[in-house]
Amino acid sequence: MYSDHILADNDLFSLSRVVYHKGHGYTPHSHKETAISIVLNGIMHEKVDGRSEIGKGAVTIIKPAGVVHENLFTEDCTILCLYLHKNHDTRLDKKGVLEEWKWRQGLNCLPLLSDLLKSKTEQQAREKLAVMLGYIGSHQVNREDAIPFWLADAKEYIDHHFTEPVNVTMLAARYKVHRVYLARAFRRYYGQNIKSYLKALRLHHSAASVINGNTVMDTALLNGFSDQSHLQRLFKEQTKQTPLQFRETFS
Repeated sequence: MYSDHILADNDLFSLSRVVYHKGHGYTPHSHKETAISIVLNGIMHEKVDGRSEIGKGAVTIIKPAGVVHENLFTEDCTILCLYLHKNHDTRLDKKGVLEEWKWRQGLNCLPLLSDLLKSKTEQQAREKLAVMLGYIGSHQVNREDAIPFWLADAKEYIDHHFTEPVNVTMLAARYKVHRVYLARAFRRYYGQNIKSYLKALRLHHSAASVINGNTVMDTALLNGFSDQSHLQRLFKEQTKQTPLQFRETFS
């Protein structure tokens, strides 16, 4: 089961908020249009081109049209789905962001989506879409070597404990590596530092909580904030909106 709410639909793109419920899945299929999906919370399993990925909050997925894939949701999952209509100007994608299916960890496209929704003309929408694609392209991590097992495990630990006071020092002690080495390895393989990744996790989970109807106070307590003022500051910093303004935009 799932619920789908269309937030915008025009000649350039459509944007939907979708909640997939635990146990929902799709057999192999493809989309007619290229999409950018932002996973706010929950867990989804995806198979594409012989690869398997497990996605949680704060994952941005680039989905080129026509690529066969399958999904299974093992927790309720809230996703913002941006579909680019076939007549979109490919010149907007100067870095080839949309050419390959990719999972990107910890990006913050939420304020860019909000700006896109506020576009008053098609030209404004094209310019704001180009900004979003440029942002995604500028944060690409190009690596050929496999992620070290201990580092992948450390990221998994962060994913499960982001509501707790996780930091570089305690992770370094847990995995018996120097804190500077850990920080450099995390940035190399995931394209950002641990603090910014934690912030992205808390923001995306909080965004899902707010737009799914939880109070600001409950959202703060559920997602590792000391109080709701801390949550308010993060939303203003990262989305340029208060939590309630964000809810109004994406509900």
